[in-house]
Amino acid sequence: MHKLMAFLFLFSTCSDSTQEQEEMLLGEIDLSDLHEAPYARWFANENEPYTLKDKKVEELEALLSGVSIKLFMGTWCADSQREVPRFHQIMEATDYPVESIELVALDREKTAPTTPERDFDILRVPTFIFYRDGQELGRIVEYPIQSLEDDMVRILSGEPYEHAYHN
Repeated sequence: MHKLMAFLFLFSTCSDSTQEQEEMLLGEIDLSDLHEAPYARWFANENEPYTLKDKKVEELEALLSGVSIKLFMGTWCADSQREVPRFHQIMEATDYPVESIELVALDREKTAPTTPERDFDILRVPTFIFYRDGQELGRIVEYPIQSLEDDMVRILSGEPYEHAYHN
């Protein structure tokens, strides 16, 4: 059984002083959790219109062997809502075992109650971190430079790659 923590947070809208409620997942979750309300609405919407780059997906199939992935995201974050469904679609197309992706949902301060996210230097979400034999190969931070498929191929093939927020 995975650890799933859902919290209800209150926030003020910028346009007036009324309070709205926002539900967000926190801690270790499964991609399948995003198929349930209220997340399914944006997860399904983003999963539909994205067209995979088939040649890059073919390259990724071979490159993903022996790779583990850690993904930090925010269910409240527009970038996560755009990129995570696309990533999921790519990973399914490569037959990568999506259930083995370590997925951590963070709050707006980029923290989670049960995960040492600070050990991973997470400043923006989503952050996709790729490992082989325990060594970090690279990461995509907030958004890809070219496309998720192109950026993943560069990282996994050992080509030089700098994410959007690299010093």
